[in-house]
Amino acid sequence: MSSIPDDSSSTRNAEQSALHSRRFHADGEIWSVREVPAPAFDRRGGTHLIFEGLEVMRRVRNFPADWMSLPDDELYALSLEIRID
Repeated sequence: MSSIPDDSSSTRNAEQSALHSRRFHADGEIWSVREVPAPAFDRRGGTHLIFEGLEVMRRVRNFPADWMSLPDDELYALSLEIRID
């Protein structure tokens, strides 16, 4: 009998290593967003926002400094923006 791993511990670990994190409701589900340092291989550096829903993960490189204070709908809209650098 196989069991499905509990992803909540990996999500908690990721949130603990984040600079800032927040949960919000949008599009009928609960989203988690956290600010993390860019990976070492990303020569642009800086930080990224990682948005995680039940079945979706999005990375946003360009975001306002006050993203933590944005209303839920504006924060969700930020996750939908597509920018080509």
